[in-house]
Amino acid sequence: MAARAWANLDKHMRDAREGVGDPMRALRRTGAAYVRFAVDHPVQYRLLLMSAPDEAGEAQHEAANACLQHIVAAVRPCVEAGVLRGDAEQLTLRMWSAVHGCAALLISQPHLPWPVETIGDEVARMAGLGAAMATRLDPREFYPADAFTAALDGAAAVLRQT
Repeated sequence: MAARAWANLDKHMRDAREGVGDPMRALRRTGAAYVRFAVDHPVQYRLLLMSAPDEAGEAQHEAANACLQHIVAAVRPCVEAGVLRGDAEQLTLRMWSAVHGCAALLISQPHLPWPVETIGDEVARMAGLGAAMATRLDPREFYPADAFTAALDGAAAVLRQT
């Protein structure tokens, strides 16, 4: 069952970015596909990516490593294009935590008013945009809310004009 579930998740993630030319769009689609898989296959998702390591055994380790590599394959072109800065694998671990957290909450707390049809895409978008900004800033620095807001408003205005 784990091998079949993994093959299904593998296909979802591969199909999500196939033929997508823009690296940020491919990254976003990969994250959204990951969340969609979790919502559509909660039992398999739990088995592959939420079980204690000794419960699912080697299949879980293989699935987690393969998922990591799929997301790295979506992050690396963003690094190569200069949209994200830093090590692709380390960036992946940070952004994966966002989409995994989203997926885990959707399947463990289904009674909450989630916008199920759009939340995977929205969280993937937020993770990508947040990472693009965060990788340009010194993590040791504090940025006052008013200055940060003004800078973001300016950047958003420029992007809307393109």
